[in-house]
Amino acid sequence: MLKSHSATEEPTLPNLRSLSQLRSLLPYAAKLLPVITGVVVAEPARRADLSTVDRRFGEIQIESRGLRSQLASQGEEIERILRKHEEGLDRVASGVESIHREQQELAKTLRSLVGLLKGLFFAILFLLVSLTALSALILFHMSHV
Repeated sequence: MLKSHSATEEPTLPNLRSLSQLRSLLPYAAKLLPVITGVVVAEPARRADLSTVDRRFGEIQIESRGLRSQLASQGEEIERILRKHEEGLDRVASGVESIHREQQELAKTLRSLVGLLKGLFFAILFLLVSLTALSALILFHMSHV
């Protein structure tokens, strides 16, 4: 059967368990105790240090604002340079496209010129052959007369 504790009885066994659990926290408490007592003793000195900390914090905020403005101006400058280079690249791309079109037109013109020269060559060749044939006929006719 279970034995219940009365309100007048003091339970000793649970207190020992809780103390043994607290024993693992003793090293932390030993480290915190000087800090806590130092805060209580150094409270007036801390107030003087707060003005230094506040001043330094203000300086850090001012520097932070300056860095933010520099970062913003550098970002704008980078965007401006990027746009400038993009415009330059667009001009180069359009220049390359126009050169490509001109090359295609020149190639087309050259092909038509080659065709014309071939026709002219065959016409001159035909004239030379016909002139040679006529000359041969005239010589043949003169030799028989």
